[in-house]
Amino acid sequence: TGTTNIETLTNGFATVEYVTMRDNEIYFTDKGISITANAPSDSGSATVANITLNGNELEGSSVGIHTFKQGSGYSELKNLTITGNKLAINNPTASAYAVGLADVEGYSEFGNNEITLSGTLSGAYDGVDISGGATENWTISGNELDGSNVGTSSSGFRLRNSLPSGVVLNLSGNRITGWTKGFYSDTLATGTTVELRRNWIYDNTSYGIENGSGATIDAILNYWGAKSGPKHSSNTGGLGDDVSDNVDFNPWHQDADFISISEGTVLNINQEKYYKTIQAAVNEANPGDTIQVGA
Repeated sequence: TGTTNIETLTNGFATVEYVTMRDNEIYFTDKGISITANAPSDSGSATVANITLNGNELEGSSVGIHTFKQGSGYSELKNLTITGNKLAINNPTASAYAVGLADVEGYSEFGNNEITLSGTLSGAYDGVDISGGATENWTISGNELDGSNVGTSSSGFRLRNSLPSGVVLNLSGNRITGWTKGFYSDTLATGTTVELRRNWIYDNTSYGIENGSGATIDAILNYWGAKSGPKHSSNTGGLGDDVSDNVDFNPWHQDADFISISEGTVLNINQEKYYKTIQAAVNEANPGDTIQVGA
């Protein structure tokens, strides 16, 4: 019960690395697991790297997993693996989040985790909040984020405008449902890469994806809860979740098994390239290429 810390706190030089935390049950009110690199003095150097959280079960009302760095010295937080954890959030605390991923450098993985909300909420709460000017590369796959329609200001994934140009976020195979906004992004810096492929984004009340006016979110080949695709002014007749401007969503998958693709879409499977007409695809095909036409 309480907070479990994986932390460097130093005025000198300290490194914590290759720590695995697995198969624990944690009950919390403020924070469940905190991963922190803290160098409070200008001369300090704190590094936390290659940390694994796997198979833990967390239950509480505020922040389940929190990563951050702080202090006026040199601090580094990098290469995290957060997989197979279950977070049950009851009566979520306003202005908090189940998982906060801030300032994580290197190459990190967030996969096969479950986040479920219950109870009541009188404010904003996010499933996964990603932020920080030091953030570099995250692979985010196979997660189940169920907002359970708790409150009216929740987001499954929340991207902050503190993310730097050059950050790469790849999301695939995630189920994002029951939130006010399934995926909610501030205005992102030019050069930011956010790519979503084969995710289930549906039954979110306001938006499936809402993006700001900065970098475009690449969200082709996802399922939006309807064969007709997401609702947007450019997709007349779309009955799935709403998407804002500044989101590339066409082509989309028409079914939850990711077999069929939107009408009028032609795919060169070998080149992984999409066309609006069969002739355009044929013109650029190489001998032996397979071309698939949306039904």
